[in-house]
Amino acid sequence: MRNVNPICNKIVFELLKIKFMLPFKFAHKPLCESFRNGTTKIFGLYICKGCLNIYLGIIGSFILSKFLITHMNEIYSLYFLVFSLFSFILSIPKYYYGFHHRLKYLLRFFCGLSIGLGFIFSYYYLLVGPLVLFIALNFLVFSKINRVKRKLNICEGCHENGKGICSGFQEQAQAFREMENQYYLKVLKYKGLQHD
Repeated sequence: MRNVNPICNKIVFELLKIKFMLPFKFAHKPLCESFRNGTTKIFGLYICKGCLNIYLGIIGSFILSKFLITHMNEIYSLYFLVFSLFSFILSIPKYYYGFHHRLKYLLRFFCGLSIGLGFIFSYYYLLVGPLVLFIALNFLVFSKINRVKRKLNICEGCHENGKGICSGFQEQAQAFREMENQYYLKVLKYKGLQHD
């Protein structure tokens, strides 16, 4: 019987974790009926629709930048600054969570647009670009902190709470069990305790 190297063990475990848990990495919420509308599935990955719209906004900013850089002047850059501030202020949770989901996704798209254009304009405009970039980075940090806080009490008041694994985490739990089984089979095989 061979000894199992702890480093190899860790690598195998992490690779299996990526394989089995990656589909849920970007969901950012349970997959139950209460939150199902907040996620979409693309190529087997559950993705938070709010974050997806931020990514689309960032991609859109690179497409728009080709036009904007050639037509931009100081007045338009100030309009952009006001537009960005407006988008980020409306994304503050106490306002954001009161909006219809379509408006939320539009706001997220505009925030992504502002983040991307902030990066691009910081190269061309010494005042506006870095200022928008600073606001955007604060927005991202604030969003991350808020998401962590929400995760702590996201299931509060749910009728499934306290009754074992709820419907929002059934798929994740099943994937984790499959990952563990694969891991133990690989360890046993390496030790020579199991044959193909």
